[in-house]
Amino acid sequence: MQLDVIIESKKLLSQSIKPRPYYYDKLSLALATQQIVVIQWQRRVGKSSLALGYLQHIAIPSQQIFFLNKEVDVQNTIKNATDLQEVFQTYIQKFGEPTYLVIDEIQDIIDRERFIRAIYVMKKYHIIITGSNAHLLSGELATYLSGRYVSLEVYPLWYDEYLTFTQQEKNADTFNTYMQFGGMPELIHIQNPEGKRQYLTGIMNTIFVKDIVKRYAIKDVSYLEKVVAFLADIIGNESSLRNIYNSSKQYWWGEASSLVKLANYIQMLQIPYMVHKVPRYDIHGKRLLEHNEKYFFNDIGLRNIIKLNEDLDKGKLLENIVFLHLKVKGYKVYVGNYYGKEIDFIAQKDTTIIYIQVAWSIQQEKTQQREFDNLLQIKDNYPKYVISTDTTFWKSYYGIQTVHVIDFLTTFA
Repeated sequence: MQLDVIIESKKLLSQSIKPRPYYYDKLSLALATQQIVVIQWQRRVGKSSLALGYLQHIAIPSQQIFFLNKEVDVQNTIKNATDLQEVFQTYIQKFGEPTYLVIDEIQDIIDRERFIRAIYVMKKYHIIITGSNAHLLSGELATYLSGRYVSLEVYPLWYDEYLTFTQQEKNADTFNTYMQFGGMPELIHIQNPEGKRQYLTGIMNTIFVKDIVKRYAIKDVSYLEKVVAFLADIIGNESSLRNIYNSSKQYWWGEASSLVKLANYIQMLQIPYMVHKVPRYDIHGKRLLEHNEKYFFNDIGLRNIIKLNEDLDKGKLLENIVFLHLKVKGYKVYVGNYYGKEIDFIAQKDTTIIYIQVAWSIQQEKTQQREFDNLLQIKDNYPKYVISTDTTFWKSYYGIQTVHVIDFLTTFA
């Protein structure tokens, strides 16, 4: 039965995989170090496809690749390091010695570090492991891998990459579709909107069941669902844990709970990379603040599947998309605070710092005052941007650049 999993996994090796060249350079550099490459992030963002696509790109024959897709192991035949070692030896006997090992969703295998340790010390293989759990690199595995691995974060398709995958042009129609359904790679094969929603619902259910409910033995699933739905409604809003708790008591019809339980459940939603908590940064005091973070989703399509508020400000959806684009491009992202004025994003990469405000439209005077005046308060010389969907507006306002969101998503790096 274990070999059946390998045979089923190998089928993907013969398929043509759409390239994601943005990540290939990063993967090439990581493999060149002879260290273990750990590809992390949410389920179904294409972690194993990225690894296999890269190996296709550099023309590695499929017989040189040992690939295990744990998600096809529906009967859970490979449970621990011993099972994995046995199936690896069986693979060698049947197919020969591989050069590359790609093991997908390795967090589902108990004592995985024992197998990784045994393989790594041989210095015979290039090893790529993927996982959709933020605690993958913790415990004994982290202790063993210390100094022996390179980590690579893989996100859903960002808008420009989505256009390449679907061979479409950048315009309002494609952007609106992207804003509705997001960038999960497999969606490009589904044309029907209802089919897209069903696929996204399936991903959400998988994350809930496999990565949270089962892993942490959650009994109050209904409460967890309400927590994630509430976070979907407040994306882009500064919210302290206490404020969320106070709001939730009224929002959830006075359901009894505790602040500790709420904090634990929010943390659980971050572990499979479904939700991101973005801290606030005091620009003047140059320090992180402990309250009023913002929450964003790792894929806007998943957020839209679980939304409760149909009237959510579209500018908040734009914020979520801009946040993800900044993360894809390697920026550390914070919510800014300058003498009580909110700056949507401070983005930092190496020595580069930029300030960003996001609004659906900046045509109204009160919106202009809010978005531009907040940035004008900051007296340093780092670049400042206001991003919106407006097509007719000045390009610069006292040094602040105004950018259409589509242009930002297709040109900004």
